[in-house]
Formats: sequence, C-alpha cells, structure tokens
Amino acid sequence: MALSETVRLSELLRKMLSFSRPDEEERHPTDINTILDEILLLHEKQLREHSIRVSSSFAEGLEKVYASKNHLRQVFLNIISNARDAMPEGGTLTVKTNGGKDNVQIQISDTGIGIREENLDKIFDAFFTTKNGRKDAGLGLSVCYGFVKDHGGDIKVESKVGSGTTFTIILPVFIPSI
Repeated sequence: MALSETVRLSELLRKMLSFSRPDEEERHPTDINTILDEILLLHEKQLREHSIRVSSSFAEGLEKVYASKNHLRQVFLNIISNARDAMPEGGTLTVKTNGGKDNVQIQISDTGIGIREENLDKIFDAFFTTKNGRKDAGLGLSVCYGFVKDHGGDIKVESKVGSGTTFTIILPVFIPSI
C-alpha cells in the first residue's frame, strides 16, 4: 500500500511539474503511427483486463510531425487512461490517424460514460476533475492541452453522455528546412 501511494504521489508530482514548466525536450521528425502502436501494444493486456476492445486504423504514408516523443506519449497515455476510466464495464477504444497536406489528425474515441455538456468547456482547465476520490488531481488534460498547443497543434473534444467521447488532436506536419 505504501509503495502504491508513493507511485501515485510521484505521478502527481510529475504532472504538476509538467504543468508548471514543461520540459524543453528535443524535438525530432516523429512518426505518430509508431508512437500510438507502441502505446497500444504496451497497454493491450491492461485494456483487455478491463474488457476494453481496441480498434485501430492508421493511415499509411502519414507525414511526420516535428515533436517531442515523450510529450506526445504523455498526451496519448493520458487520453487513453481517461478512456479506460470512462468504461468501467468495458467497451471499445478506437484510435485512428489521418493526414492531410498540412497536418496529421489523431482521433481517440471511447464508448464510455461521456462528458456532461456543462463540463466540456472545463476539461482542459488545471485541477478540474469529475473523478471521485483522491486518485486524480485534474492535471492530465490540461497538461495534454499545453503540450499540443506548444507543438503548434490543437485538441478538440466531442462527447455525449452515455455514448462516449472523441478527442481529436491536430498537429502540423514536419517541413524540413532547405
């Protein structure tokens, strides 16, 4: 129990530090599909144990983005973790990528409980949470928002109570300097 609480506090502190002063990590041309595939592979067993089926559809030939891999991993992990928590009875997690000339889009959808309409405008605010108990400090999505904006992107959410939630992350494609 002490170890579990130490891990929880360590994670909370990491999120608070990320929120207060995000690391200036090195950015490189990054393949979004590879990052998402690694995350889903890593969490496949845990999601299956929660009766969550994973459906993924990655666009072929997707352009790379200029990004910090660790920051993007944290964004995707936070959203997938929230999706898992939103489906206590199981469901489906769908992860899709699409690309255009100027940007890459990542959609992460769940078939969970959804977000009430009055909370949609607040979910990216620091310390806002709808989770009960001491498990969450309400920093996950605000950190995600900061990381995505810092990468020149945008993050949007659509949700309907009882039908689930979809997060769409839009990142600019990497344009090499000549």
